[in-house]
Order: sequence, then C-alpha cells, then structure tokens
Amino acid sequence: MEKQIIVFTLGEKYYAVNSDQVEEISKMIDSTMVPNAPRHIEGLINLRGNVISLVNLAKLLHLTEEECYNNIVILDRQDEK
Repeated sequence: MEKQIIVFTLGEKYYAVNSDQVEEISKMIDSTMVPNAPRHIEGLINLRGNVISLVNLAKLLHLTEEECYNNIVILDRQDEK
C-alpha cells in the first residue's frame, strides 16, 4: 500500500508528514497564551470545540521566523490524546 505525504517548506528546508496524520491545513488562528509554556508553544487554539496546542515549528527548530509562512498544519495525533 502506497503512503501519501504532504511536503512543506520551513525556511530553506523541506519537511514531510504522513497525510494520514494531517487533519487540515489552515491560515493562522488566534491563540491563547499559556503562562510558563516552553518557547515553542505559541498557545492553545480552539478548533471546532477541541483544544489544541499550537507549536511553532520554527522556534522548535531554531529557525528565524522571517523565513516562515503563517500557515498551520493540524495533525491528528490519536496516540497523544
């Protein structure tokens, strides 16, 4: 069985994620800050009644944010719920 992947760029590098894990790709959504959260956690978003952590991959990978777009990839991580 072939797997499909979604490829995206962050800075000058390409990354891929299994399409089975992608719930949706969206423009940036307003988030609620979480006090004392790690630097790469932008906050929490409410997506159709589900509270989801918003991870800034650029910060996690130590990239400058000017190199990044303002889209978000929402992953369905059933194993982490």
